[in-house]
Amino acid sequence: MKKEYILPITAIVCCAIIGLAYVSVQNIKSTDIKRAELNKKAEEIKREENLEACFLQAELNYNSNWSANCKMEGKKEDCDTLKKYNAEVVEQARKEEKDNCIKLYK
Repeated sequence: MKKEYILPITAIVCCAIIGLAYVSVQNIKSTDIKRAELNKKAEEIKREENLEACFLQAELNYNSNWSANCKMEGKKEDCDTLKKYNAEVVEQARKEEKDNCIKLYK
C-alpha cells in the first residue's frame, strides 16, 4: 500500500468508528428513555390496580358492616334500611376508607 493512502484510509476508519460509537450511544439513550417510560407506565397501572382493589375492599367492608348492623337491629342480614345513626356511621366508615385509598394510591 502506498504511503499517501494510509492517512486518508486511517481518517475514514476513524470517522467510521466514531460514527458507529455515536449511533450506539444514541441507541442506548433511546432504549433507556423507552425503559423509563415503560417503568413509569407500569407503576401507574399498578397504582390504578391497587386503588381499584382498595375501593373494592372498602365496598366489601361496607356491605359487611351494613349486614352486621342489620342483625344488631334484629333485621335480616340484607335489610334495606338502618336506623339513621347506624346508617350514617356505616356510610361515614365507607367514605373514610375510600378517602384513605385515594391518599394511598393517587
